[in-house]
Amino acid sequence: MSFSKKVVSQVREEFDRRLSQKKSEQQARISEAELRVPELISVNAELGKTGIKIFKASFGDPSTLSERIKAVKDENLALQEKRASLLAKAGFGTDYLEMKYDCYLCNDTGKLKNGTICSCYRNALVKAQIEMSGFSRVIEKC
Repeated sequence: MSFSKKVVSQVREEFDRRLSQKKSEQQARISEAELRVPELISVNAELGKTGIKIFKASFGDPSTLSERIKAVKDENLALQEKRASLLAKAGFGTDYLEMKYDCYLCNDTGKLKNGTICSCYRNALVKAQIEMSGFSRVIEKC
């Protein structure tokens, strides 16, 4: 089934708006949690440095690379455990800071990792095309 450019644009804008809203909601949860548990600020900052630490660990003697990477991994896991513990002690769920997607197949982007269109996006396109065509009014009357 092919979709009109207007429908594709409308659905893309809706997905972008929804994803932006989800990111705002996540940021609000992070801010709330960090306000109630200030120690989370430093833990989250350290977790955010993991990529840089892995990059730095990749330099140096190749024979000790796996040990350096393991040290970064162990530190990251310990920080994740500490964050989960801090959240639990404050009455938050351990996944409180995570994004809450409507579709975990595509993470609300409309596309799967292999580049194909997600079923949620296709369904939104079909629904929007039906609504635009006026068939939704005919269906409601049946």
